[in-house]
Amino acid sequence: MSLDNLVGITLEKLTPDSSAISRLLNAAKRNIADAQITDVSAENRFDAAYKAIMQLANAALQVRGYRTLTSSCWSTAGAVAPRPRQIRPLLTSGRYAGAQAAEDDGEAFVDKMHQWREQQIVTVRLDAAIEANLRELGHGG
Repeated sequence: MSLDNLVGITLEKLTPDSSAISRLLNAAKRNIADAQITDVSAENRFDAAYKAIMQLANAALQVRGYRTLTSSCWSTAGAVAPRPRQIRPLLTSGRYAGAQAAEDDGEAFVDKMHQWREQQIVTVRLDAAIEANLRELGHGG
């Protein structure tokens, strides 16, 4: 079975990028490790495990030269709306603050959001470790 029948519906073709695949695999390993931390809530552990599953699935797709379209790009008729990164927003924070427009750093928004989420998980893990250490020292509840 080929995935070509899903191109333009839920997948798009791409040239496999070993560094992008490596980043996905490394992020999945970190999320698997985070999912095993019992000091964080079950919800955060589930989120980390789910994210690892998605990263591994995306890595497998990318090895074969595909990646998923975002769900907001799907249409019930099968036509594909423009990719979010192709749409330039009219209003940006710089227009209100007077800052110069930032140059595109070439990193996809979704990748930045993954990094932000990973930082959140690390923050929760560190907070839990600090809280445990404080309890051990007789401080905290």
